[in-house]
Amino acid sequence: MKHHALTSRRAFTLIELLVVISIIALLIGILLPALGQARRTAQVLLCGTKLQQIGRAYAVYQNDFDSFYPTQVYRASRLGGNRELTWDDLLGENQYDARSITDGELNFSSFDPNDIYQCPLDDIPQAFGNDRRTYGLSFLSLNNNGQRRQQFPGLSGWNRNSVFNGAQFPDMVGPGDPVPISRRVEDVTQTSNTIAAGENRGADPTFTTSNNLLGRRASSDIRPFIHWSAGADTSRFLGHHAEGDNGNILGLSQQEYRPNYLYADGHVENLSNKDTEENSPAATGTFDWIGSQWDSKQ
Repeated sequence: MKHHALTSRRAFTLIELLVVISIIALLIGILLPALGQARRTAQVLLCGTKLQQIGRAYAVYQNDFDSFYPTQVYRASRLGGNRELTWDDLLGENQYDARSITDGELNFSSFDPNDIYQCPLDDIPQAFGNDRRTYGLSFLSLNNNGQRRQQFPGLSGWNRNSVFNGAQFPDMVGPGDPVPISRRVEDVTQTSNTIAAGENRGADPTFTTSNNLLGRRASSDIRPFIHWSAGADTSRFLGHHAEGDNGNILGLSQQEYRPNYLYADGHVENLSNKDTEENSPAATGTFDWIGSQWDSKQ
């Protein structure tokens, strides 16, 4: 008769279990930040992709409007004379952005069913019922001589010194409103180095609501001095792209804000706002962006 020896299995000791748990906890501690950073990188890329989609909508609009960038009207006569007509309204009512909104939906209840106007990192609640709009056009303003102002040498904006022309701007109500102006693509001297649009989350001073909403003029543009200066104002507009955000976004430097920028040739870059100052007096600390990436006539 054969006898089989009984074999005993030794259980793990408490110390061995603690070592295994410690190793697992260490691995989790190493991997979780990497996974979180990967997720954030993917969201930054998605923000840029949405901005690029808006750039394509600009291009289709420009095919029908002599290559001009869309602009906006303070008070539109066809909207009752007390409502704004914004650049995203112009894209939406003509289906350039795949929307088809009516006059009744302009300004008061603009919507974004395709979700192209909001960056996923832009998480501040909207102030009204309109859908959020994370993006804005590079702001252009002219001086008394009809030349671009050094603070605002962009692509689309206002000319407060221009005489009202009802024939040229039939949507305007009357004298007193600034005349909308915009550049044509072929008038931009360096399309691959000129910012056309970018991100602006438009937070209020308490960071509780956003006023950058579809169909609303407020925060519908981007202005270089806001992207340039570090501190409370910049974090209100660019805080969702703050690198190294440890809960104190007010203390970050210029280099730590890296929004996405759409360029006039259609490509998108994720840059620090300071990188956009190149070749301009702004690099020395002034509010003069002539010659920078913000300048449509470099």
